[in-house]
Amino acid sequence: MNLEEFQMLMSSLIEGDFPVRDLPIFFNLSMKLQVDEISSDRHYNMQFPEFVEAFCRVIDKSSPCPPGEDPVNILYFNDLNVYLKYFYFILLNLRLCGLIV
Repeated sequence: MNLEEFQMLMSSLIEGDFPVRDLPIFFNLSMKLQVDEISSDRHYNMQFPEFVEAFCRVIDKSSPCPPGEDPVNILYFNDLNVYLKYFYFILLNLRLCGLIV
């Protein structure tokens, strides 16, 4: 997955108040160090473990509220660990897609 594909995927999942300018930063921070950037294009494409790290960085930054909770308590959700944020993010998107009630 390259940067453009990552930005398209994340822009379809995140809410409007998320700073989109942070997506390339998260993409680059999640990439492993590449030894040979001249003869290879590996530094343009991320592998699955790198994608998971970038995805978790986006979730950590967005701090989605659990379904049914008041967004006023957003400071509480900023303190949750990234696994709970990941769970709430997936649950919220499954509800938006109509896959769960």
